[in-house]
Amino acid sequence: MENKVKQRHILRARWMDYKDPTIMMITIVTTDRKPLLGQLIGEKIELTTIGLAVAREIENIPTYNGAEAIEIYSYIIMPDHVHILLHVHERLSTHIGNYIRWFKKRCLDDGCALKVPSLSDKTLFAPEYHDRILKGKNQLAHMKRYIQDNPRRLALKRTNKELFRIHQNIQLNDIACTALGNMFLAD
Repeated sequence: MENKVKQRHILRARWMDYKDPTIMMITIVTTDRKPLLGQLIGEKIELTTIGLAVAREIENIPTYNGAEAIEIYSYIIMPDHVHILLHVHERLSTHIGNYIRWFKKRCLDDGCALKVPSLSDKTLFAPEYHDRILKGKNQLAHMKRYIQDNPRRLALKRTNKELFRIHQNIQLNDIACTALGNMFLAD
């Protein structure tokens, strides 16, 4: 039987040197998207003990060795993921991914994740992370609003599931399309 090797999806911009000054939004999800960091109450996120430890560690990122050039502009901790908007002011000594890895490890070292029985492999976060590099005009203001509005959007999705349902193979003028939302408008 052929040994199948799982290939990782390349998530990084090939044109970007991840040591260079930039503004980016980092998204990190929990392992298996488990809602370990908090819970939605109305339109607010109430952080768990783990979520509070993660918040402390986000605030500590600029204190990591060599990370003095990193400024945290904004962040939000959701039940199963974290968005961090950061600014790298000057060239870093190592790839930004190393600081993200250190952040994940420090969240574990804090001891909070080790108290969660469902984390049998002792990993709070999934191995990868997503980055979005901000280059365009007004993107910073847009990302700050996106981060602040994340809990409200989650509440909206939970109370109006039909508006966020994906519909496959919708026929529009002999073209098969994928649509998101309430099909009442398309009809």
